[in-house]
Amino acid sequence: MKIEFIAAINALMLMYLPNLNASEPLTLPASYWQDEALLKSFSASYGVNARVEPSVSLEDQKLLVRVAQSMKKGDKKRALEILQESGNAKKSAALSYNQANIYLELGDNELAVDSYQQAIKIYPSFRRAYKNLGLTYLRSEQFVQALECLVKAVSLGDMTGSTLGMLGYCHMQNEHYASALQAYRMAQLTEPTVIEWRAGIAQSLLEIGQGEEAFALMEEVVAARPNEVSYQLLMVNMLLQRGENTKAIAALEWLGRQQKLSLEQVTLLAQLHAQNGTLDLAKPWFERVKKDLTIEVYPLYLKAVESVLQLAEWELAEQLLSVNPDGVTLNGDLLNKRDRLRAIVLIEQNKEGVKDLLEALLIRDPLDGDALVLMAKVSFTEGEPGAAEFYFSRAEKIESSKYAALFGYGTMLVSQKKYRAAVVKFEFAQKLHPTPAQAKYIEALRRVAGE
Repeated sequence: MKIEFIAAINALMLMYLPNLNASEPLTLPASYWQDEALLKSFSASYGVNARVEPSVSLEDQKLLVRVAQSMKKGDKKRALEILQESGNAKKSAALSYNQANIYLELGDNELAVDSYQQAIKIYPSFRRAYKNLGLTYLRSEQFVQALECLVKAVSLGDMTGSTLGMLGYCHMQNEHYASALQAYRMAQLTEPTVIEWRAGIAQSLLEIGQGEEAFALMEEVVAARPNEVSYQLLMVNMLLQRGENTKAIAALEWLGRQQKLSLEQVTLLAQLHAQNGTLDLAKPWFERVKKDLTIEVYPLYLKAVESVLQLAEWELAEQLLSVNPDGVTLNGDLLNKRDRLRAIVLIEQNKEGVKDLLEALLIRDPLDGDALVLMAKVSFTEGEPGAAEFYFSRAEKIESSKYAALFGYGTMLVSQKKYRAAVVKFEFAQKLHPTPAQAKYIEALRRVAGE
């Protein structure tokens, strides 16, 4: 009965797969920033729209002509010097605005923000200043600030595709999916050839639960931009949500062989192969991850190792768990999770050291419910049922491990032929996570117990 007990607990500890299907916000590819429509919109911003923008004095007009000449020659630094030498940038909204544009093109986002804000301070209804300030914040991934500026630009009448598209992108990053969908659709009406807006619509549809329409639209996007990695990865995510894991793996393999996957994505590919039972195909990807493993990727790495444990590939799992991120001392939750997985591997291989490992873990975190369940299992298999009851009882009081503790405790009681006590534990477990199989088992136990 102890063998059955071990198998039942191990199955329980490994039954929860990590969620691979949660979609990530769409990342605008670098190609968008060179898109003709956006560049045209941005370049035009050196002009003046008198209805919502400040008038320009004759002196400032002459200055801007010189700026434009330098810009035409590609000499952005000289154009900036002309504005700075004039000394009027802090007094003229138009000059502050053009100075900000040059800062933005030179990649100095902080100075661009300061100059746009100065232009808006001088002329509060400066529509294009709001738009370009929003773009600057967006490039710095300050999505809340970017959203505020772009909404203001729209309220002042800016309905260009680039503004609406960036507005949709900010809504997406801020998890306002319905608003993102609306903005992306409006952007597509004005810029129907910009693929990014179509991809944004697909992402938004996916987030609000319209998966079939999102998938159909994403197929069009990938067909139009087959070499765009961000779109391929979004398609992979959609395939995973549809349960088409084989196709998702094939897409990731194709990208991986072209060296187009990040370390996180390589880790995901290794995990998917392990979950698919194709461990030989997973091993080369695991080797690549091990070579460059970082603390940022380590949580994903441990999830991938869990998939190896589910295949009962204990030796490989032990090898993978012996690898730590370079230059980092593990602590906290990551150390505890690593040691829990190591404990399972040691138990399955009948190796020594598991009790010391778990005791050290519980000293660090006495409320680690999974470690308490494992310690109960070890105590019982070593002939210490009293200690096992103690650890199971402690684990029952912790919400995250309550079900596992009840299930394990009940299984131990069955192995001791304490059927009535076991029924009580399984009934509590059934209330937490009811399953038909467990209900049938409880009925069978009742009959054995003579109830």
